[in-house]
Amino acid sequence: MSSASQRRTSSNYYHGTLRSVRWDCQTLTYITDFAYVGSGPYVELAKDLDFDFQAGVFQNLFGVFPIEQATDMYQIWEGNFLHYWLELEVFKVSTST
Repeated sequence: MSSASQRRTSSNYYHGTLRSVRWDCQTLTYITDFAYVGSGPYVELAKDLDFDFQAGVFQNLFGVFPIEQATDMYQIWEGNFLHYWLELEVFKVSTST
């Protein structure tokens, strides 16, 4: 099962992906958050944050780190996600099997 979301930024949206896999119980495999980078006609969607729980790594603009070093960043990301989703209702969450 996986979920995808879109966050509104001004008049645009950018995507995030959450993947969970069901074995004996639901397991969150990874979260990837994307952001627009560049300016004008050179804007592109790029990976901003990547929490790979299965591989045990966190990746951002500064490199790849052990997932344990991303605890604070994850809590900020999660709080923002929940606020945008539940309070501001700017996410479209979908699931598939």
